[in-house]
Amino acid sequence: MWNKIIIHTRIKTECGYLSVLAVYAPKECDEEGNELVYSRLQKIKNKVQIPEYLVILGELNARVGIKKIQSAIGTCDEEKVNSNSKRLIDYALQNNLKITNL
Repeated sequence: MWNKIIIHTRIKTECGYLSVLAVYAPKECDEEGNELVYSRLQKIKNKVQIPEYLVILGELNARVGIKKIQSAIGTCDEEKVNSNSKRLIDYALQNNLKITNL
């Protein structure tokens, strides 16, 4: 599946299925655009069947800093935080996902 902000591909592996979502979120000043991205992302993520593996990657224009938050954020090297970080952190916590900066 493809649209202008999210590409979804599903791959059969030896261990089961892997869904990969490539996402582009607008810069932090575009609140309406970010709302659209996260609502579409949630709709697609809800269609991923458990125990399917899921990877969400791309340019989310979020700077989450180095502070570990519950089980959502691993270690990141960047200290900066921006307004998009709250949306990304909330999304990760609501969906039991980890944020990494690889």
